Amino acid sequence: MIEFRDVGKRFADGTVGLEDLTLTAREGEITVLVGPSGCGKTTSLRTVNRMVEITSGSVHLDGRDVAEADPAELRRGIGYVIQQAGLFPHRRVIDNVATVPVLQGMPRAQARARAAEVLERVGLDAALAQRWPAQLSGGQQQRVGVARALAGDAPVLLMDEPFSAVDPVVRVELQDELLRLQADLGKTILFVTHDIDEAIRLGDRVAVLRVGGRLAQFAPPDELLAAPVDEFVSGFVGRDRGYRRLGFVPATALRLVDLPTSPDANGSSSGVPGEWTLLLDGAQRPAAWRGPDGGRHDLGSVYVTEGGPDSAVAAVEGAGTLRGALDAALSSPAGRGVAVDGEGRYRGGVDTDDVLALLDRGARSGDAGA
Repeated sequence: MIEFRDVGKRFADGTVGLEDLTLTAREGEITVLVGPSGCGKTTSLRTVNRMVEITSGSVHLDGRDVAEADPAELRRGIGYVIQQAGLFPHRRVIDNVATVPVLQGMPRAQARARAAEVLERVGLDAALAQRWPAQLSGGQQQRVGVARALAGDAPVLLMDEPFSAVDPVVRVELQDELLRLQADLGKTILFVTHDIDEAIRLGDRVAVLRVGGRLAQFAPPDELLAAPVDEFVSGFVGRDRGYRRLGFVPATALRLVDLPTSPDANGSSSGVPGEWTLLLDGAQRPAAWRGPDGGRHDLGSVYVTEGGPDSAVAAVEGAGTLRGALDAALSSPAGRGVAVDGEGRYRGGVDTDDVLALLDRGARSGDAGA
């Protein structure tokens, strides 16, 4: 657990970095700090490992004031991931990841074995272990950065805009990976981002900061989207917050419909002439749509009805929610979405009118999942 108690930071030139910041990052959760440039996000993060020394208040890590700890010892017990990975360019990947275990006193051979385990955990091929950082893609470098932070088995991770320097597709993959790791490891994570979508997707709770390091609102994502405390938070969260909030509304009452289906063997298929037919592979996973003209068409988004720690699609955004269902229905060329289970197997279809009816019922009753 990380506690900020009336924390203030004033720099030598008089600039106020933080002002009376009070919040708690709870154990085993991802707490996200988000806000515009100059709001003190990174400053807040760096007070935890004393890379920034505060001028008032106190920061506590698991009940202990960090000001009482030796800075070097404190940092060895905290995982730290920064933008663009911050890897040592003169060390191979395996030795980059083994850095903290070695500093903690682990024999080098054992530290490298530990590093190899963690590299596998973050989804990197063992063949990359002997490469230099410059030989990796941006996404691979960020995974190595996460692996290095995990290698010391610290209960607390500080992550300072770790995914902002990669392209959008890789960024989503890294977010998925973080959620998967967190489901498995249950670390206490303090995560900084300027992207409200990333904050809402990753955070168990989200702290929105104003310029000058003042806390505007601290709440779970659903509450933040549903009830911004003022115009600043409302503007920062965005005008489409109602749609994004659907990602937290379970579609438990959604009725799945039957779709015309056909086997998709070696790219050939049959179906009912003149109507859209869903093509399924041998494992009953949707492969494509066959149109009324006999041509193949992309599925569009699929609605994942469920997920779990071992699911192939566990981290899919919108799984089991009205947002996921609506995305599937609206993106389908057939006019009806495709629903799959946690392993990607066909479950049924999603009718746009059914989703909209649930939304209308929710608007009137206050619970779209009822």
